Amino acid sequence: MKIKEFKFGEPVTIPAGGEVTWENEDAAPHNAVGDEFKTADLEKGDSDTVTFDKAGTYDYICTFHAYMKGSVVVE
Repeated sequence: MKIKEFKFGEPVTIPAGGEVTWENEDAAPHNAVGDEFKTADLEKGDSDTVTFDKAGTYDYICTFHAYMKGSVVVE
């Protein structure tokens, strides 16, 4: 999932056991933080991957820019 122009993009749907990789294309640092996961703090060009084992909807924000919101749907 590309982080670009201070946006995460559309929600993503993956199967249980699937992974999501966040890639920061902005000059500002970002992260993705939900109740059950947290990526590393990502500088421009950095990426981090999270594996989602259980079905559910995982909402998250960027703690640097709380207006940035996204979600991962795990089926």
